Amino acid sequence: MGLDKVAARRLADEHYSRWCASTSYAELAHRDEHSSSDDSEVTDRGVAYRISRTVWRESGDRAYTMTVKVSEARRRGLFRSSVIRSGRMYPDGSVTDEV
Repeated sequence: MGLDKVAARRLADEHYSRWCASTSYAELAHRDEHSSSDDSEVTDRGVAYRISRTVWRESGDRAYTMTVKVSEARRRGLFRSSVIRSGRMYPDGSVTDEV
């Protein structure tokens, strides 16, 4: 059975929204310099999901890209199915979602 895309989208949206609302540009800069990614696991309706949050900045760009990736925790492999939400935060704290 494949990834439950509806549940994965909901989790990605929730975690991305929470991250955008609770972080600052300075915190993203710090994360980019020290540990640009973190992973956690959540269980939803008996299925364990891995939530990966990553931040980076392109050379010469002032905006940081924030990405939340949701996949099934028990599935391994380079090409496993996942759902991704991302956006960019600018120095003034504004965020634009990437589609």
